[in-house]
Amino acid sequence: KAILVFGGIHASKMYESILKKNSSIDYIICGEADYTFTLFCNSFENGEDLTKTPGLAYREQKDSNLEIKKIQEPPGLDMNELPFPAWHLMDMKLYWDIGMPHNPFMKSKEFMTIMTERGCPEKCYFCSSADFFGNSGKFRPLDPQRSYEMVEYAVKKYGIKELQIEDDTFTLNSKRVVEFCKKIKKFKLRITLPNSVRADAPKNKERRLEMFKHMAEAGFEKLGISAEHGDQDFLDRVVGKRLDLDEIVASIDLAHEANIMVHTNFMMGFPFETKKNRDKTIKFAKSLKADSFSVSLAAPLPGTKLYKIVEENNLFMPGFDINKLVYDVVNIIPHDISPEDLLKLVKSLNKELNTNAIKNNPALMDHYKLIS
Repeated sequence: KAILVFGGIHASKMYESILKKNSSIDYIICGEADYTFTLFCNSFENGEDLTKTPGLAYREQKDSNLEIKKIQEPPGLDMNELPFPAWHLMDMKLYWDIGMPHNPFMKSKEFMTIMTERGCPEKCYFCSSADFFGNSGKFRPLDPQRSYEMVEYAVKKYGIKELQIEDDTFTLNSKRVVEFCKKIKKFKLRITLPNSVRADAPKNKERRLEMFKHMAEAGFEKLGISAEHGDQDFLDRVVGKRLDLDEIVASIDLAHEANIMVHTNFMMGFPFETKKNRDKTIKFAKSLKADSFSVSLAAPLPGTKLYKIVEENNLFMPGFDINKLVYDVVNIIPHDISPEDLLKLVKSLNKELNTNAIKNNPALMDHYKLIS
């Protein structure tokens, strides 16, 4: 008999409702499942008790009552103990023909995505990543040599020409980044960071510039910086970002000095956000010399403080479906603007910011040419 097992952030944070509402799903493995799913599979094949699997959520029938139970998740694992991703089990030609990378603006089909760290020490109230990766929030990097060996294997075995690094906080340890970049620059890859970096890492701006220069030499063409909001007080007091907006201005200038393009991310539509808050975001975004922009609508992700606030204040939009959560629709009932006007504002701001960026630097058009 086949069984169906779910995992990932959504399932880990909503395991109770998912198991109650979806009888076709047998189990959910919560948290990082690199080891725990292997233990689960071994137990299944050997006919052993599956409910002893760390992080497992499951149903248990007691008399006439159905209970949902969950075993405690293990702490965040050491990435250096993991084997390389099982790329050999994939049809790489089919993978490249499908061509669905996180960053769609590629120059070659032969790409690979990797992670060189897990865990974020920050506690932004909209983000589910820090809590999911090991429930610790600890920054757990892959050793530069191990990261290099993974890239070397991908280059030699599959002939990749592009690399997308999916880290949440790639630049948090600049010494690690510089060492990694020195090792991989010989491969002459085109590298992007779809998930952005902290604008204030490292704190010392001279070291930050040095890091950016090594990244550029290694093939990093573009990086993202997540500002999230242009109102410093709102960012500090509500979002919990712990980021001085002046650092964003500085990092854009430093990245440009190193010949790296910068994408900046903003969000609107937070609970109780006012026109005054939004106007500060608009003004700050327009003041930046970034090469591209994304302005998204806040989304209440399961397991986040933002989700709890929206739930407690009954601010979910009518028809909101947690299973169809996207960033280009209004998910949270706005405070002092209609959902229609908020969506119109975000769309127009996206268009204005990116149109002006290209006007200021027409060479950017080449970056956005998609491969055939």
